[in-house]
Amino acid sequence: MKPKIRAIETRYAGCRFRSRTEARYAVFMDRLGLVWEYEPQGFVMDGTAYLPDFYLPRLHKYLEIKGGEPSWPEVEKVLKLAAAVAGEDTVSLLKGDVPRASFTRTVAGIRCEAPADGELKPSLWLLPFPVDAVDAALTAARSARFEHGENG
Repeated sequence: MKPKIRAIETRYAGCRFRSRTEARYAVFMDRLGLVWEYEPQGFVMDGTAYLPDFYLPRLHKYLEIKGGEPSWPEVEKVLKLAAAVAGEDTVSLLKGDVPRASFTRTVAGIRCEAPADGELKPSLWLLPFPVDAVDAALTAARSARFEHGENG
């Protein structure tokens, strides 16, 4: 069994993130000019508490960041949130570190939507920005260093 690597708590933009991966995604969003809130509110769905990592108010989107492959209970929480906020917001589950320059307009992840038929279907999170802006933001996020009190 592969040993689980512990996340390193990281400070950036006045927030205390649970991991460097979350902080790097914040750098990514900052470089794109996306307004984000970190862990703004929790939800209780079917008796299960859930606190999404980010909310992007202008895009009406919640983001959950996982450093590695998410477990089924983690995926299930994201799917339940997608169903709970359907019609108002969307939810994306992004896994792994911030990707390298994309050459596309997507960031690897799953956007969970609840269409009219109620069946949840995964799709890619499309970013409404030029490719070069996305690539520059990805590079900035991957280059961010938080050691010794640095802030990205």
